[in-house]
Amino acid sequence: MRTHEWFRTNSFNYREFGSARQLGRIKRDRGLSVSLILPTRNVAETIGSVLDEVDYLRRSDIRLIDQVIVVDADSTDGTAEIAAYHNVQVYSENALMPEYGKAHGKGDAMWRGLSVATGDIIAFADTDTGNFCRQLVTGVVGCLITKPDIQFVKAAYRRPYTQETVSVPDGGGRARSLRPARDGSGGRWHAQEQAPGPVEPEPDGLLGAQGSADPRHAGTVAGGSWSLRVRLERGC
Repeated sequence: MRTHEWFRTNSFNYREFGSARQLGRIKRDRGLSVSLILPTRNVAETIGSVLDEVDYLRRSDIRLIDQVIVVDADSTDGTAEIAAYHNVQVYSENALMPEYGKAHGKGDAMWRGLSVATGDIIAFADTDTGNFCRQLVTGVVGCLITKPDIQFVKAAYRRPYTQETVSVPDGGGRARSLRPARDGSGGRWHAQEQAPGPVEPEPDGLLGAQGSADPRHAGTVAGGSWSLRVRLERGC
C-alpha cells in the first residue's frame, strides 16, 4: 500500500468518534480510565481556560477524563496556583522521580508525569494554546476508545502567526500535539514510539511566535509507529 493511500484510509474526523458524553459511556462500558497530563511553564494566561474545557470532560454526566495531572516547571507567575483551583493534581516536575535529578525540559516533565498516571489511556496536551477547545482532547482520546487496535495517537493543527499588523495563516510554527498511548499487552503504559512529525515543520525564526489554534485545519494522529490524520474542523 502506498503512503498516501495508507494515510487516506487511516485518517479520521473527530466527529466520527461521537460526542464527549457518548465517548464517556463507551469508555465506561469497556472498563477503561483516562489520564490527561498537562506540562506547564509560566502559562498563567492560558492554563485557566484550558482547564475550563477539561473540567467539562470531567463532569459527572460526561466522565471522559478520570485524572488530570499538571506537571509544572516551578512557574513564577502563579500557574500552579491557578491549576490547583481547578481541583487537579499538581506536581513540580522536579519532585517527580527525583532519583533522576533535576528535570530537563518539557519532554522530561511529560515522562515523569507517567509515574503518577493511573489511566489505561494516557494523553498529553499543551497548555499555552490561546483558544484551546475540548475537541483537541476528544478527537484523539476518542480514537483510542473507539478503535482498540490503535495504540498511539498524535494530533496536530496549523496555527496563525501574527506580529503587529502582519498575519500569516499557517506561519505559527509546528502543530501543537496531543499524544496518547495505551499498552495493548496488559500494562498501563509504555514508551511512545517515534512517528512522523506534525503537519507543518517549525520554520526558522518563528519558534517564539504567538498565536492561537486554528482547528479548521487538519492534524495528524499516529497508530503504532505510523502516523494517521484527524481533522479538527469545529471552531472552539
